[in-house]
Amino acid sequence: MFSKVSLSNVSFLWTICSIPVVTMGASTTALYSVTLKYVRGEEGYLTSSFFRAFRENFRQSTIVWLLSLAAGLFLFADFAVYYRGDYKNMVSMALFILFMGVFVTFIFANLYVYPLLAYFNNSIRHTVYNALVMALCHLPSSIAMLTISFALLAIGMTFFPPLLFVAPGMAAYLHSRFLRRIFDQYLTQPEEA
Repeated sequence: MFSKVSLSNVSFLWTICSIPVVTMGASTTALYSVTLKYVRGEEGYLTSSFFRAFRENFRQSTIVWLLSLAAGLFLFADFAVYYRGDYKNMVSMALFILFMGVFVTFIFANLYVYPLLAYFNNSIRHTVYNALVMALCHLPSSIAMLTISFALLAIGMTFFPPLLFVAPGMAAYLHSRFLRRIFDQYLTQPEEA
């Protein structure tokens, strides 16, 4: 199991490599690459594993991150426009419910897209599609992972600020425990002779 030192080290690496915001996708993919290996019992040198995954997945992860960032900003702008308006009719309520559904699906898909980049070799289009499908097909796990993320953030921001130093690694490690079970279902099994 990951030790406290490992969690703080991988969290530190993720934070440092995410400082230029454009590299946050590659950093997150590298974080999941390390935590998924630990969950599978394939422990190695944490720092070298992190930077190897960072380099190998840089291009795809950066493209996915920039697309995700643009989509997130668009959704935020839509919400800001809706929030400032004085919409009280049924059409606006229906649009708001639709918007919230799209927003929640977007958040759930982001829980899967970077681990998928770390675990499988696939095109960006297929990775994003698979993230959406897995997020919706494994809804209880998606809800649990989102709850873990929000709980760590809330506890760190309100009660125990030092938790924020290990929160990225801890969240990725706990998510990886769910993701390993999910991903194993999609690996092709060799046929028995």
